[in-house]
Amino acid sequence: MHYASRFTPVASLRPEIKIELNARPPVLPTVSRPIRSMLDALLQAPTPGEPMSCISVQETLAEKILSFLRRTAQALAERNRAEYDDRLIRHVYDVHAIAHGCPGLVETLPHAHFATLTHADAAQYRNQYPEFADDPLGQMRLALAALQDDTAGFAHDYRQFADELVFGPPVAFADARAAFVALAQPLLSAAHKTQQSDPG
Repeated sequence: MHYASRFTPVASLRPEIKIELNARPPVLPTVSRPIRSMLDALLQAPTPGEPMSCISVQETLAEKILSFLRRTAQALAERNRAEYDDRLIRHVYDVHAIAHGCPGLVETLPHAHFATLTHADAAQYRNQYPEFADDPLGQMRLALAALQDDTAGFAHDYRQFADELVFGPPVAFADARAAFVALAQPLLSAAHKTQQSDPG
């Protein structure tokens, strides 16, 4: 969806809003949140915001971890249909931001539901990424190892993303990566246990 900016164009910002539609029910109860513009928030405008039903922060975090790992693993397996989106690194930053803003989140992670989300992705992308359909956890572990070893230039992508698109205090790549790994590992372990207890 294209839009006309009221401000001087910035090369790093896309001239359109990309809307992704996902036709699946939430795995956790939704929550009502007031939606307002970032400009209103920055100016502290007395705008109450429109209430909207949203997926929970726990499910959002799990989705971000799953999306980054699956799409990165798909690129590592050379199964991606287009060039790797280097802006996927935003999920690493976002996971750190969520973890920093929600103390105690580790205790409320949707461990029991991560396998459900993973199986849904495996079924949805079976044709274009059969390796993920056959072994989603193994593929995601490869992507997580690549992130930890930085074999794919993630640090460069992160710095470019943070310099151009992040408004707020800077977060070092090492810190964001550490937070992502610390939250991703227990989700993958829980999904593995679920897979062992229900191999069918």
